[in-house]
Amino acid sequence: MQHTVEEWLALIPKAIDLLSPLSPLQLRDFLLETSMRHAKAGEVIFEKGAAGSSVFAVFAGGIKILIETGEDLLEIPMGAGQMFGEVGLISGRPRGSTVVSSESTILLEIPRTALLKLMLSQERIKNYVDDLVATRMFSQVFGPSLSDESKKMILAASELITVPPNQYLITEGDTKSDAYLIRSGSMVVERELMGSTVFVTYLQAGAVVGEMAALMDGSRNASVKATVKSEVLKIPKEALIAALASSDDVRALVESRMESRIQVNDFITSNKTQFSSAVEMNSAIAGFVFENGLGEATDVLVINENLCIGCDYCEIACAESHNGITLLNREAGTTFEKLHIPTSCRHCEQPQCMTECPPNAITRSVDGEVFIADTCIGCGNCERNCPYDVIKMERAPEPRSNFLSSVLFGLGPGIGHRDRRAVKVETSSPKLARKCDMCKGIDGGPACVRACPTGAAARVSVNEFINFNEL
Repeated sequence: MQHTVEEWLALIPKAIDLLSPLSPLQLRDFLLETSMRHAKAGEVIFEKGAAGSSVFAVFAGGIKILIETGEDLLEIPMGAGQMFGEVGLISGRPRGSTVVSSESTILLEIPRTALLKLMLSQERIKNYVDDLVATRMFSQVFGPSLSDESKKMILAASELITVPPNQYLITEGDTKSDAYLIRSGSMVVERELMGSTVFVTYLQAGAVVGEMAALMDGSRNASVKATVKSEVLKIPKEALIAALASSDDVRALVESRMESRIQVNDFITSNKTQFSSAVEMNSAIAGFVFENGLGEATDVLVINENLCIGCDYCEIACAESHNGITLLNREAGTTFEKLHIPTSCRHCEQPQCMTECPPNAITRSVDGEVFIADTCIGCGNCERNCPYDVIKMERAPEPRSNFLSSVLFGLGPGIGHRDRRAVKVETSSPKLARKCDMCKGIDGGPACVRACPTGAAARVSVNEFINFNEL
């Protein structure tokens, strides 16, 4: 397609309704932050489970969203003007489906920060994206059989609520009967057993809670608490019942999930004495996780202190992989029982550092690493906004001496130094943000884990950490 800039500025808002409220000047500024992408027929745009921090709009052509339904594969077509990838933008979760182009297709790829800025400046665009995210989440939770009319009905009846960290959304024994869809953030389910509060499960964005009380006319049999600042859609009981009544498949899906939860609750109750010590330990670990803000982490560096010998090879390997400057502090951090969380980036689902980066220098790779690109301007916003103190402003280190110069002539700090004070810096260079990037692009993964001689170090997800007793 050969068009002038003015012609593109006229064509794009006509093809993509999301951008129609923008003036030509606003559109021009917005497009400077985006990119056009051509996909051949059958090309994979992204795969299920991949990390992603961008949204796509179809300018021309078409794509297919591939959804696994048991042993079958459902294909949902989308044509020009439609968006996809926005659920991950809001929830911070990995891609929920694989997307492929159905024909030769032109896509507008919109970075996360560009769309968020647009949503803040244009209420119509914010409402458009919010409604789109909600209806797509309804499809994920209630299955592809949920009709468009039912989605619109649920959306019209729902209310968006923000839940602060450690605040209860649902209290055990309460008789309220609304259901909730977690839009962003995460929550834990707790129950009172033998006079103690025990952890039942961990819920991430995209999960629905409270539907059992809504459909069974009973009191709440568990409490649900936010682990980090979360957003939920409150779905009234009447809207939920009406949606289930519209489709036997939808009702069967929801009832099967409820049956699984009932079986888990019955098992916990009937075996509470036998498993009391294990339940209490698991609950204590879960409490530690969420009290220390790990509920929003996607990748946590954990050290088993029963195996750690204090050699600091993890820090040394980190320094060797990052020009002599280590990006983790083994001794700092918090500890529960044998599990120690050193000061190192957790690669959050919704990184505050990324949100507050003016030049959009902080992004997430397709493998999930949150990293700082060379476009960092050294403003320090990320360091100030990181709640976990894992970002530092550092000057660039001087070029390191090679192995022979270090060994034969003692030049430079030498191989294996991890002390920041031993690393000379370019005094004329600006201070730039530096943090763990999980050794992005280095074969074998994080050097800190690979260098641990006893296997004490590991990188795990939150769910893995809660069940990390066997490490």
